[in-house]
Amino acid sequence: AELEGILQDGVSAYKDALIHRDGSDSIAYRKACGLFKLFLSQATDLGKQVWTRFNITGMAIGIATLLVALILAFPLPFMHGIFTGAVETAKAECASTFIFIIFHCCALTFGNSKSPAK
Repeated sequence: AELEGILQDGVSAYKDALIHRDGSDSIAYRKACGLFKLFLSQATDLGKQVWTRFNITGMAIGIATLLVALILAFPLPFMHGIFTGAVETAKAECASTFIFIIFHCCALTFGNSKSPAK
């Protein structure tokens, strides 16, 4: 609301400067330019406050951990004879693990935003 007020003041000051086109009144143009500059600087500050910052290292570690867990969740082919009774259970666990990984990666990606709603 405050930014919109500054922008409207700048627009009205610029329109007033256009009405008085005698060329000697540069103060009205300077006032409009000052208001536009104030609007742009405050809009830039607001954008920097709201902008989401990504922790690339943490995301890479999380993705690597999920991939390792996914690889370890699948039974290895050479162990098929050893764990024949547990293969069906392992398949169900793998399917549920895969569903939870997809859920966490897709649905919860934007749930932990630290930017305040303005």
